[in-house]
Amino acid sequence: MKTAIRAITLGLLISTAAFASEARADGLAAKTSALSATARSSLQAEIESAKTSLGAVRAKVRDVQSVKPEVYKQRRNPVPEAGRELQGLGKDALIPMLEALAGDASQPGLTPVEAEALTVGMLSAVGKLRDARSAPVLRAVFEAQPAANPVAFAAADALGKLCGTTERSLLADQLSDGNPLRLAAVAGLGECRHKTVVGTLAPLTTSSESPLRIEAVKALGSLGSSWAWATLGKEREAEALAIRNSAASAVIDAFVLNEDVRTAAKRALSQIESPQALEKVRAAKAKATDAATVTALAGLEKSLEKLAKRSKR
Repeated sequence: MKTAIRAITLGLLISTAAFASEARADGLAAKTSALSATARSSLQAEIESAKTSLGAVRAKVRDVQSVKPEVYKQRRNPVPEAGRELQGLGKDALIPMLEALAGDASQPGLTPVEAEALTVGMLSAVGKLRDARSAPVLRAVFEAQPAANPVAFAAADALGKLCGTTERSLLADQLSDGNPLRLAAVAGLGECRHKTVVGTLAPLTTSSESPLRIEAVKALGSLGSSWAWATLGKEREAEALAIRNSAASAVIDAFVLNEDVRTAAKRALSQIESPQALEKVRAAKAKATDAATVTALAGLEKSLEKLAKRSKR
């Protein structure tokens, strides 16, 4: 009798422990407990539904081939990468990916490099879907990072693609001096095509910190990207032009003031393709008194002239 009682008790303890472990299961990049109770409940309901209705897609999300050494080491560039494979699964992969990121981690046994590649690729795929349901998980992942590492950058980019008021505020709140997530937040804001973002990023191009200046210039290039705005349709053309011109103006000012940003600024201006950029560069060259700056602006002027000619073809 005592033996039977002990067996039953032991079974209950094991079951309880298993349940507790399952309840506390954490994802690849964030703890489940980091989600609010409402977000956690909503995600869990979606996960349970996906297990039945999206079983095949979920199985692929939980067994990504391109991070396995026997797969990626056969490539010309033998590094793990998960973004393309996961993006190829389409929108049905959203909930399984959110589950893996902050609900129940998939693919144990990966090396740190492989696990990071899986996480970054998953965040990139989630971001491209621009689905508001991903916001709580993306926030939890971003805030869980101790520094501006590749996972933080990927989460920030995905938050920027959502570009809601909450996401803009979250990223902007990280811009204070000494914040370890600041560079990632700047990059994320560059993915948010909203008129207020130029005003947030422009002052950072004159920061006393070189890495921050360069990241802000890169972000303005992304924000003002003519190609990216074109994908948003003709109804946003006026808004796009105003933002592209403002972004170009800030980048040119940064180019004049700091030599270290010039390579990034040249590339950013080629992305923005502002119709006002060339005249602004010429005006800046006419006012410049430093010989090195005049020479640099002359080189930039030639680059923009070539770009303008290509655009007219």
